[in-house]
Amino acid sequence: ILRDGGCTFPGCDRPPGFCEVHHVRPWWAGGETSLTNSAMLCGRHHQTVHRKGYTAEIQPDRVRWDLTPGLMPGHQTAAA
Repeated sequence: ILRDGGCTFPGCDRPPGFCEVHHVRPWWAGGETSLTNSAMLCGRHHQTVHRKGYTAEIQPDRVRWDLTPGLMPGHQTAAA
């Protein structure tokens, strides 16, 4: 909460009470549960990140999102 302050998705202002903790590198892809592998996201953006396969870089004072689709480790793009 101190680092993220709420949803970390670009442009979102949802406070911590509306957020969930997201594993940047998913636990099923070897990601650990730690501050250096987590980011707060509101429910809407948590679903968006998983659906699109976005990833982030965790920095000591912020989370920087890369909104290039499919970069999340282990992400499978749905067939068209």
